[in-house]
Amino acid sequence: MIWWSMKREKDSRLKHHMFVCTNQKPNGPCCYSKGGKELRDSLKTSLRDRGLWGEYKVSASGCLGGCESGITCVIYPQGIWLKEVTLDGKELLLNTLLEDM
Repeated sequence: MIWWSMKREKDSRLKHHMFVCTNQKPNGPCCYSKGGKELRDSLKTSLRDRGLWGEYKVSASGCLGGCESGITCVIYPQGIWLKEVTLDGKELLLNTLLEDM
């Protein structure tokens, strides 16, 4: 028999956690081919450079359902969905993440 233990904790430092779709599809449009991984990496670097990593986090996610129109992101705990994101919009996206929502 396997016993699983789950401890629920809230990281009091974490203000917002953004998930960026980096899903890859063999055929058809996908966020990976539109720069999802590069966007995620760039946002992480920007947060670290500003000394904000820990208060804000950016993680890769699987498909968030908007691959046809651009990169899709979601910010938690607010549940804010951002679609049609491009690499050119990185600064606007970063400012959205850093806003007090």
